[in-house]
Amino acid sequence: MSHSLIVINPQKETSEKNVSDNIQVFSFLNQPTISKKSQENYERILRQFFYFYKGLGIKDITTAHITLYLKKLNKAPSTKNLHLRVISAFYRYSFKVKYVSENPTQALRQEKVPEKFRFKILHRQQIQRMIDLEENHSKKLLLKILYYTGLRVSEAISLNEKSFRVAEWNKGAYMTVVGKGSKVRSVFLPFDFYIQINEYIKTSTNNEGLLFFDPKTEKGLTRFQAFRIIQRAAKRAKVDPLPSPHWFRHSNATHSIEAGAPVHVVQASLGHSSISTTGKYLHASWTESNASYLIFEKDQKTKSPVSD
Repeated sequence: MSHSLIVINPQKETSEKNVSDNIQVFSFLNQPTISKKSQENYERILRQFFYFYKGLGIKDITTAHITLYLKKLNKAPSTKNLHLRVISAFYRYSFKVKYVSENPTQALRQEKVPEKFRFKILHRQQIQRMIDLEENHSKKLLLKILYYTGLRVSEAISLNEKSFRVAEWNKGAYMTVVGKGSKVRSVFLPFDFYIQINEYIKTSTNNEGLLFFDPKTEKGLTRFQAFRIIQRAAKRAKVDPLPSPHWFRHSNATHSIEAGAPVHVVQASLGHSSISTTGKYLHASWTESNASYLIFEKDQKTKSPVSD
């Protein structure tokens, strides 16, 4: 985030009230639990919200203001919910530090959004084709890590040679992952997979020890570059529609639960703060229904009871 940017009422940035409001926004955005990527998104949304109400400060906003803003926001329900979550987080923080006397978002609820992640689960054969057809060693490893560990793309591209340590009795290894809000977790890797990663580390890390980087610049891989790698691999494997890196995370959770992994293990591996988030994968890929228990006779011709 650019520290010189004024989020609220830029035309009045010299007023005492405006300076105070912007310090409050700055304080919220720079909490240690908010990642750089989230900072950028939060700032963008807060800037848009307060620009909509030019002339009003943080303490002037009411529940009605937020309701009207969301109603006028010409976006999909999921995007409206994102805006509400950010505004709610900001006012919860402001209320907690006693900058405002009440939280105007407390009575607001998110819109119901049809769950679409079920359409973002790849078949195992699709993923295997993507891995098999990828000739670049680094890109192939990225595909494997995204699928077999279910890491977020931001977590995967941040891995370095110090992220791994061998488990006791050489049964595998632990991968240290820095997740959302700088939360650190350990993900266990089977021994054979760790051997592949370790062999790669010996020859393929950059000067900073990063696993994934741009060979031309030696700088760490960006989210956009990782996205392009996934898309190109999907095109080669004739996967349609083209997936994003996050589809690998959905696929990892669904396939591992289908294979018998306990939900709490999947929760810990993926870094979900709530088990309810992981629980949605329990029935993500239905393989049977009540129709499975009924006899279906193809092209069976029955006589209508009213034709007699």
